[in-house]
Amino acid sequence: MSLAIGFNFSISVEDQMYYGLVEGRNDILTLPYTKDSIFKGDFLTLSPKSASYEQMSFEIIGHVNTIEDKNGKPIEKKMRVTPIFKCDSNRFSKLMQKCHFKLVYLNEMKKRIQEQIQSLDEQVNYNHKCLSDWESTLNYTILCLNEKRQELSMQELMDSQSALSRYNVKLTDKEKLETKINELTAQINKEVLEYKDLNSETNTLETQLKSSMELKQYIVSQITSNKNEIMDYQKLIQTRNNEFPINKKHS
Repeated sequence: MSLAIGFNFSISVEDQMYYGLVEGRNDILTLPYTKDSIFKGDFLTLSPKSASYEQMSFEIIGHVNTIEDKNGKPIEKKMRVTPIFKCDSNRFSKLMQKCHFKLVYLNEMKKRIQEQIQSLDEQVNYNHKCLSDWESTLNYTILCLNEKRQELSMQELMDSQSALSRYNVKLTDKEKLETKINELTAQINKEVLEYKDLNSETNTLETQLKSSMELKQYIVSQITSNKNEIMDYQKLIQTRNNEFPINKKHS
């Protein structure tokens, strides 16, 4: 830490403290103790230790207090400070610009997610219609199979003469019925498998749709948060400029 007694102090501070002061999350500056005299009304130039080229001017607006350890040895100085900046070149403007860029990105993401939601919703609705059609087709196939099985059972209960005289059933009908039953059974197995595959696909699409809707909700909340943050920066810039004009001189 380097201090120069007088009008301006140039100080490197911890990053977390620096950005907290710049972004308005706190206004208490804590420094290692130095014998240099610092008073309310003095000006400071602070920079983060990780980026000494990034600087911000501050004015001390609260009395400087010396903090001592349990043995009475002075170890720290604490004071309230407020940033002084020009709207076209300060960190607040940079942060507000980042918020604008993020807002553009979030709106684009929202647009893409909405398109994805619409596509998934259409596909899910179409699949549900297909599943309904599959169920109707499967039920009809099962009905046909049951009828053929009943016909075969009736024929097996009768001898060929009874079938011929009472129901006009030919002897070759039994073989045809068995063939038809086998075909219908194979068809039902195929339809059941396809139905299960389509149902599984629909469940996956519904899960994706739910995740996309949750993501959209999160993006919307982030957009609102960024808009509020931009408004806060704008209000803070206006307030600071009113309180501390750019051409203000130390008295």
